Amino acid sequence: NGLVQNVANVENMTIDGGNYTTTDGKGLRGIYITTGGVYNVNNVVVKNVTYAINVNTTAAVTLNVKNSTLEGWTSYGTTTTASFENVAFTCGTYANFKPYSATTLKDCTFEPGFQIDFTALTGVLTFDNCKYGDTVLTRENFASVVNIDGDCTGKIAF
Repeated sequence: NGLVQNVANVENMTIDGGNYTTTDGKGLRGIYITTGGVYNVNNVVVKNVTYAINVNTTAAVTLNVKNSTLEGWTSYGTTTTASFENVAFTCGTYANFKPYSATTLKDCTFEPGFQIDFTALTGVLTFDNCKYGDTVLTRENFASVVNIDGDCTGKIAF
């Protein structure tokens, strides 16, 4: 729907990269955010790309993703405020969720094998009724259930 007063709504669509190979070695992006603003993603399927969502800006970004399926790598920096609700994170060529900032996840599912990367996280990931495969995530089982990169100590909340 375009950027209007720094608000962009991406809704009701499938973004299929067809596993297209890029020539620059950077990988194909489904949703690529390069300017600050509010980005609302609702009822979107992103598949056959390297990055499902990639935020590449130091400007302030508010990212709200609902009722969507993200296949591949989702990553954003410390200037992004992010929330995910009823989102399925599924494995593709890459199966990685790498947030650098505090994030809220509600009613989300991660396909088994999907990795949650804590190596650059500066905030806390808050999980509310989320699952890894068929297992509901709790503080007690998180580290033994989820495929983790880095140390999640002090970086998760339920």
